[in-house]
Amino acid sequence: MDSVRCIIASAVLRWWKLHQFDTVTAFLHGDVDSSIYVEFPEGFEEPGYVCRLRRSLYGLKQAPRIWYQCVHRVLDAHGFTMAQSDNCVFYKSNCVICFYVDDILTAAANSHEVDQAQRALETEFRLNDLGTPRSFLGIQFDYHADGALSIHQHQYIQKLLSDFGMEACQAKTTPMNPKQVLNHRPDEEPPNEEAKTRFTTAIGSLMYLMVGTRPDIAFALGTLSRFTSQPQSHHQVALQRFLRYINATQYHRITYRSGQLIGYMDADFGGSVVTDGAYSTSGYVFQLAGARVSWPSKRQGEVATYTTHAEYIGQYNALLHLHWLRTFLAETQLYQSAVTNIMADNQSAIALSRNPEFHKRTKFSM
Repeated sequence: MDSVRCIIASAVLRWWKLHQFDTVTAFLHGDVDSSIYVEFPEGFEEPGYVCRLRRSLYGLKQAPRIWYQCVHRVLDAHGFTMAQSDNCVFYKSNCVICFYVDDILTAAANSHEVDQAQRALETEFRLNDLGTPRSFLGIQFDYHADGALSIHQHQYIQKLLSDFGMEACQAKTTPMNPKQVLNHRPDEEPPNEEAKTRFTTAIGSLMYLMVGTRPDIAFALGTLSRFTSQPQSHHQVALQRFLRYINATQYHRITYRSGQLIGYMDADFGGSVVTDGAYSTSGYVFQLAGARVSWPSKRQGEVATYTTHAEYIGQYNALLHLHWLRTFLAETQLYQSAVTNIMADNQSAIALSRNPEFHKRTKFSM
């Protein structure tokens, strides 16, 4: 999703056109490169004989790879280069194509470039021309008169709330109760299978929402997802509150207008009251065109010994992701800048990153 949002934000910055296509029967393209045999379908039995596949087929575990190789071959023949930082993105001068199975998002400088990309794909595949994107991978697009573009998942949220019977629930302004501790309590009875299935299904559905357009729920969802193996009653209560927050904020959206690539990073120390643990949690947000394009929130893999340690680990992780972002944007020629700033609020960690002096309080390993 990071690549998709980077393409959308860069298209807004450069006033490029966005266009969407859908491939008809994608997995039926491409020749099978190994010997695969299947039984005759019902009604066509021939005793002692089987079928050998020459072309890819739906349900075949090799089908996605064969489809990708076919796409790669066609686009490479028409001058497109596969992005090394994301192998599902292909680019050439003034045009970028992003594949997600059979869904195709194209960003190009003008209509002529879009038409050329379409003709290249139609040499091998049959396409449905969906025009200017209105919905891509469950994300809706709203276009503004000033050239700005908003993305949201309102339809997905409505379906999610309906599936869990929460469409008319009382609204909450925060996703979690900051004073409630979430942990495993040995005195509570284990959940029944129905409650466990409902909890894990809800977490999976909310995960797609968070990955798509909702950075504000990343921390709360990451905390709840730690209890999917054995969700207890207070975890169920926390999930109910979470869904109430989703209902209250279902019209939230990300709007791209203008602005340089910039990052924001923060970390707690020793875990919050909610998580009841020794591990710190760090998160960062990167913005392009004035809005979010990437937003991980993750518990750190080691126990930080003090605040500077936790913040420094967070800065390091943010820098790793920034390296990928800059590589992807520069490689596809979507956006380039000499310097990208990452904003942090811990003065000792900032000082350490500027001048890594060696003394007893910096003897930690990354």
